[in-house]
Amino acid sequence: MAIRKYDIVEDTHSKHIAGLSRLSILIGTDSFSYIICDNLLRIQVFRMYSLPTGADNAPDWQSFFIDLSSSDELLTLVYKEVCIGFAQPFFSLVPEAWYRSGDKKSYLEPLTALPLQAIIGEDTIPSIQAKNVYWIPTPLHNWVQFRRANPILRHFVSAIVPAIRGILVADQNVAAYLFNEQLFLFYFSEGRLVFANSFKIATPKDVLYFTLLVYDQFKLSQETCPLWLGGNINAASESYIQLFKYIHYIQLLPPNRGFNPGPKISQLPSTLYFAHTAQLGMV
Repeated sequence: MAIRKYDIVEDTHSKHIAGLSRLSILIGTDSFSYIICDNLLRIQVFRMYSLPTGADNAPDWQSFFIDLSSSDELLTLVYKEVCIGFAQPFFSLVPEAWYRSGDKKSYLEPLTALPLQAIIGEDTIPSIQAKNVYWIPTPLHNWVQFRRANPILRHFVSAIVPAIRGILVADQNVAAYLFNEQLFLFYFSEGRLVFANSFKIATPKDVLYFTLLVYDQFKLSQETCPLWLGGNINAASESYIQLFKYIHYIQLLPPNRGFNPGPKISQLPSTLYFAHTAQLGMV
C-alpha cells in the first residue's frame, strides 16, 4: 500500500491548470516524492510516500506503482513539463573527454552486479564537463514508460551538483543528501567537484561516520569548511544533531533560485524539496 508521509496541498492549487504547471518527481531507493509548481514557480503541492516491502524486505515497487495509479489523481493529469529524477546509488561520473558511449555498462560493473538486461541511463552535466552513467531498475523504468507524457529523465545527482555549485560560499565545501537508507556525499574545491559517492546507512552514526571520512580524507577543517545538507534531514533530526557535535558550519539547502513554496509548504524544511526544484531548474 502507498503510504503518504507528507501530503501538503496549498489552498491556491487547482488541478484544472495542470497544463500550465510543472511536475517534478524524485524516486529514491526507498521513497517516492514529488512537487507541483504553477506557472509562477510557486510550489503548490508536496507529497512523499514511504514504500511497502516484499518478502525479502526490499521495496516492493511493483505493488507500490499499482496502488499509486489508483490512489493519486494528481499523477494522472497532463502537465506542461514532467521531470523524473532517479536517486539510485549506483552511478559513475566520467569526464566527457574519456567517455565511450558504446560501453556504458563498463562504468558500472565495478560498482555492482548488473542484471543481464540492465537499463542504463546517461546524462550530460555541462557545468562539470562530465557524463553521469547510472542503472535504472526495471520496475522504475516500466512505470515511467507507461506515463502519458514524455518526461525528462535524469539521475538526481545530475541536477543537484550544478544547483549546489551555484550557491557555494567558500573555497572548500562538502554536501550531503540523505534518504532513509542512502547517503550521497560530495566535495567541492574552488567550485570543482572532486568527490561524489553514495553509502548505505542505517543509523545517524553512519551519516556522521561517512561525512567525517570525507573531511578526514581531504584534510578539511571541521570548523570552517561548510557542510550543506539536503533530503530527509532538518535541524531537529538526530543526524543533524550528531553532525553538529563535530562540524560547526552547517547550512540547509534552500529551494533552487526562483522557486517559492506556498505558506503551508514553507513550514517544511526546504531540504525535502531542494532536489525537486533543482530538476526543474535545469529545464
